[in-house]
Amino acid sequence: MKPAWRTPGARPPWNVLKGCFNGIQQWVPMLRWQGGFNTYESDALRAVELPLGDSGQALLMITPAQGRYSDVFYGLSQHLAEMRPALAVQETTVYLPTFSASGYAGLTDYLKKRGLDTAFVEGGADCEAGCRADFSAINGLGYLYLSSSEQVSRISMNDDAIMVDSEDTLEIFGTKDEPPTVWGSMYGSFAMSNGLWSCSPTYIPEGDPPVRPFLFVIHDLATRAILLVSCVLLKGVRPAVGRPVMGLP
Repeated sequence: MKPAWRTPGARPPWNVLKGCFNGIQQWVPMLRWQGGFNTYESDALRAVELPLGDSGQALLMITPAQGRYSDVFYGLSQHLAEMRPALAVQETTVYLPTFSASGYAGLTDYLKKRGLDTAFVEGGADCEAGCRADFSAINGLGYLYLSSSEQVSRISMNDDAIMVDSEDTLEIFGTKDEPPTVWGSMYGSFAMSNGLWSCSPTYIPEGDPPVRPFLFVIHDLATRAILLVSCVLLKGVRPAVGRPVMGLP
């Protein structure tokens, strides 16, 4: 999958994002779009949705509110359930810095290191005969059964487009009466956090990280299935006065 969210007319305003590298302050280019976008705002987060052409997919960009990073990260499933039906078109300006991020998630190796070698074995020690490992608690919705997981994802933003390149070999088992989000192939791995996603930091701090990250959720507009979840945190980078790192002004 190599889709691109084309960004015609996007232009970087100056003096928007100020960062510090080796003790030297630097300005980081930030792109800007003006138009009608599906948006959502609560006391926990702000979000804006960018559709992917006629593919039936869209990219949700989420900014946690001050002091709510851990809440949004851990409770993303519930926040998405509340957010997506409430998305409404609003004429607004969207800001997003140029960035590039990549991650590798090997859930099988992750479990082996924790002594759960048989977690993916049918009828293994961690699962009743005839089934596979039950990861229902991962997304809080239940009914999530995995057989294996080896996943590589990349997401980048430049002047021309938001590019997504994802290779996924995750195998999911379930029934048709499950909620659509159960079929989101990357979401379960992301929700387990530690060591599975190259977010920086790769742990959840007690309070907010130095700079709140951008959370990216790619979802199917028809089924609402979660196709990809990733995040970007720019260490040492803080927004200039009056400008958000990402989101709505």
